[in-house]
Amino acid sequence: MSTDIPPEARQKLLPDPTLSIIELLQFSHSFPPIVSGRVNAADFASTEAPQITDIDAVRALPVPPLDTVRTLAGTISPETRSIKTPHVLSKKKSFPLWTISYWLEVFHIQQICFQWMNAEDALRRQREKMIPKLRKSKQIS
Repeated sequence: MSTDIPPEARQKLLPDPTLSIIELLQFSHSFPPIVSGRVNAADFASTEAPQITDIDAVRALPVPPLDTVRTLAGTISPETRSIKTPHVLSKKKSFPLWTISYWLEVFHIQQICFQWMNAEDALRRQREKMIPKLRKSKQIS
């Protein structure tokens, strides 16, 4: 089974690559929550066919911690056909393998958004420091 996100799922779950940064930041608020704490990556792999293939169900699934997802992505064997969700107490179903790739994309996009917001905050702080100096020199009113 492939870990590639199907085109129809990619289109529904992930932002369009042509979005502006503002649209991307707004889109990132629609991602599922990230679960904190330790989750054993070995508990995810399943040799059963996925029980749930609905794209909206994948979107609603909380995302395990990044280290767990990375470990899981690196340990998929040819026998693995789906992933279970031990990080979600109320759901004991299995999902398509491409869910792992979706989770990695979520982390990647959130990292981009985080870096952008940090840059914007740094520029705002720099501007706030400059305004009093510029007012003193009467360059702005």
